[in-house]
Amino acid sequence: MLPADWHVVDLATDATRHAGVTALVDAQLPRRDDVATVRRRLRRDVEEQSRRAAQAGGRFSAYMLDVVGPVPLPAVITAYRTPGALATDDDLRALADTLTARLGPAGTVDAGAGPLGPVLRAVSQRPAADEHGPDLLVGEYWSDPDDGDGLLLLSFSTPLVGLRDAVLELFDTVAGSVHHVDGTPAAARGR
Repeated sequence: MLPADWHVVDLATDATRHAGVTALVDAQLPRRDDVATVRRRLRRDVEEQSRRAAQAGGRFSAYMLDVVGPVPLPAVITAYRTPGALATDDDLRALADTLTARLGPAGTVDAGAGPLGPVLRAVSQRPAADEHGPDLLVGEYWSDPDDGDGLLLLSFSTPLVGLRDAVLELFDTVAGSVHHVDGTPAAARGR
């Protein structure tokens, strides 16, 4: 469940990605000559992010476009499906060990329970991709919907590194709202 004001880009096809990105740009910037260059840059950047996410198995991305006073509060979530399962404690430990090794000492990996069963939360701060970009706070939430389609990864990122606790609370809330589409609780599905 995403907040209603988040903008979703369906990553299924080139056409759905392009339509979603166009709608996102239109929601952020008016169609005026004085912002045409910014619109083109935003479209190019989000199209590229969306293309990469789709190639990596992304199902959708959602963009938080909130502004509080003059301050933008940007964040993005991308949902992926990846091979694997968290059917046993050994599966959970193996994924936790893999994430811990990948993140190194600057990251944290926590295990908890969610609506679909066990959840691993991996949190890290990634340095800027270039000298003009911001550092990013990244939260990854790994769970197993037990639907035969592998693991669910919800990957959140935001440049709001200084608001770590508040942002992680938001990410935790969104990740904690995941449920089966048919509405059947995981416990009723044998989990």
